[in-house]
Amino acid sequence: MSPYFDNLNDFIAMGGHGRYVWASYGLTLLAIIGLMVQSRAQRRRIQRDILNQHARQTSRRQKRHATQPTANSPQDPSQK
Repeated sequence: MSPYFDNLNDFIAMGGHGRYVWASYGLTLLAIIGLMVQSRAQRRRIQRDILNQHARQTSRRQKRHATQPTANSPQDPSQK
């Protein structure tokens, strides 16, 4: 079995089609890297939004429980 290309330069040139082949590989690699970066940024943004929403909900619950009277306390302060 003999190799298709005799040396590295022939491999890079790919019979005159090298610039198209390597440009395709390069663009594909750039697209994959771009998708990875975008996915990580979106994941961080979603996690931050979830944490903010959780903090808002916790704050609302604390405010609601602080303003609601308990069963043992009178609702009207004049009833004491």
